[in-house]
Amino acid sequence: MIDRLKKLLRGLGDWLVAREGLRPPLWRREVPAIAAWQEYFYKCFGGLAFLMFALQALSGLLLLVFYQPSAEGAWQGLMYLDNQAPGGWALRRLHAVGGNLLVLFALLHMLRVLWTSAYKAFRELHWLSGVLLLFCALASAASGQVLAWNQAGVELARQLTGVWRGLPLVGGDILLWLRGGAEVGEATLSRFFALHLAAPALMLVFLRAHWAMIRRNGVAGPL
Repeated sequence: MIDRLKKLLRGLGDWLVAREGLRPPLWRREVPAIAAWQEYFYKCFGGLAFLMFALQALSGLLLLVFYQPSAEGAWQGLMYLDNQAPGGWALRRLHAVGGNLLVLFALLHMLRVLWTSAYKAFRELHWLSGVLLLFCALASAASGQVLAWNQAGVELARQLTGVWRGLPLVGGDILLWLRGGAEVGEATLSRFFALHLAAPALMLVFLRAHWAMIRRNGVAGPL
């Protein structure tokens, strides 16, 4: 039994090393020379998604100066930003449009990977980290729509938390935990605010892994 377990672990380790070179130093640059097919425009969607992520991080930090994660202060802070703060309306629109573009470019990048079959061996973990990045981007975008805490934001929070009600056995408990009670309220807003901050932090972790694997194996071409 122990010999079988050792063989299984050794095989898993060899699988990881063969695909991603998970041996130190992982951060060492070993990218193959750029070929002509890498100059196609659709290779840029991943970089554009990262550019939007950087834009979101910068504009989001500036918005934190004005935003108050409370039922009364959330909308009032945004109204002050739109109507009184110099350039506040432009900053808010920039953050909103950037979030939509981040999701768009991430989806286009995933479609390009599917189209060129770049998710196959030896790049399965590239694909997995990309999927996790896409989920984080979607979570950040959805939670950001709630933070305005206007009528549309409250209704969206009710729908996003209500979908968990259908899960057998644990659905009701998850719903209560996400809302902080039976109904949507200030506790719900706090949870979405925490999610909106946690999603980009997780994206940094997955981006680091994604970049490390690309630096090790290079960009995949059409297969």
